[in-house]
Amino acid sequence: MYLQLKKYFAHLAQKHKEIKENVGYFSREIIEKTNSFAGIASPFLAIYDYELGLDGGELNTLGKRKMVFSIIFANAPFDDFEAQQEKIDQAEQIALQLLARIRWDNNDKNHFLYNAFEKDLTKIYPVEEPQAHLFGVEVEIHFSTKQPLQVNPEHWEDAFLTC
Repeated sequence: MYLQLKKYFAHLAQKHKEIKENVGYFSREIIEKTNSFAGIASPFLAIYDYELGLDGGELNTLGKRKMVFSIIFANAPFDDFEAQQEKIDQAEQIALQLLARIRWDNNDKNHFLYNAFEKDLTKIYPVEEPQAHLFGVEVEIHFSTKQPLQVNPEHWEDAFLTC
């Protein structure tokens, strides 16, 4: 699901009218794009901090996934605090629209995230990196999906499954 979520967020970023660029799971991708000749378009969506935990009883294992994404503006004026706060506010509005879309997809029985979004665990924090001129929000979201722990004999050399 790691790559499936990455592709899903790339799709959301591509379809949202205000998001100009998408950056994957690695912070070095942000650094590379920021330092490139073209720079990084603003605002951009960055995904990072993916975690997978397991929960549930013996028969039903759930994959509890936490992801953090950010909406960041890289073009806020260095010496204008009000403009920087405005960028944080704009980023929050974009993040709320993304969350609304995730909730919409969560209700679609044909979507891979059907009934997975744990809205009540969502948190949004302001991001302020004045040295790098980056301002926006960080969003922590959680998904709970079926994660069966089944042994596949094709992955094992020993015959522990035979009687």
